[in-house]
Amino acid sequence: MKIANLPDDNYKWIDDAKSYWNGVIDSGLYENKDELKEKASQYIDELRTKFDDYKGTSIPSIFYRSLNEFFGYCTMKIRMVVDDDPGVTEIIPDDDIRNLFTAWKLDAIEFSAMFTIEGETTGDLQTTPEYDDFKSSLESAASSDASALSSFEMGLGSAMGAKSTYLTYGRPKVTMIEPENPDWTKEYVYNDMHLKDVLDFFGWKVKGVNI
Repeated sequence: MKIANLPDDNYKWIDDAKSYWNGVIDSGLYENKDELKEKASQYIDELRTKFDDYKGTSIPSIFYRSLNEFFGYCTMKIRMVVDDDPGVTEIIPDDDIRNLFTAWKLDAIEFSAMFTIEGETTGDLQTTPEYDDFKSSLESAASSDASALSSFEMGLGSAMGAKSTYLTYGRPKVTMIEPENPDWTKEYVYNDMHLKDVLDFFGWKVKGVNI
């Protein structure tokens, strides 16, 4: 399950992770069960903190710039029909804006992969490489998203430049699809390209964009 799809009603996934490890610890012969449970709980809460930090990151300026680019991408790729045009590179995977964000690319860690417990009577709970990698991915998620948006922006700029050159010197026949709904482009980007899901996940409100 991608982290964007984790249930966030009172952070049920956090509670479930703690319940899982409480069960693992209770099933052992450890004399320090309370200590192990507390340690596991602290590590799990660290993931929650990193997740909260990621979701609460201020909107980067590059995201504001990308909003206009999303609509330009939609117009150039879908509404502009150009004779003998080789097409526009799929700069956004599957034309789904969510694919630019870590939230829809990173799988949530399996509970069983979080920790190991060494010892039979006095246990020593340690994080696994999977836990450490997952935590690191959450810590770098905001910068990874900014990098993906920057790459999109540069890729679109290159594609638009190539298309502009072709339109100028190739002089092809160009047909613009004019939908009956004047807000078609906005609604297509917002719904079909899933901009709404991104805004909802982060709790972002952008005047003139939210429908």
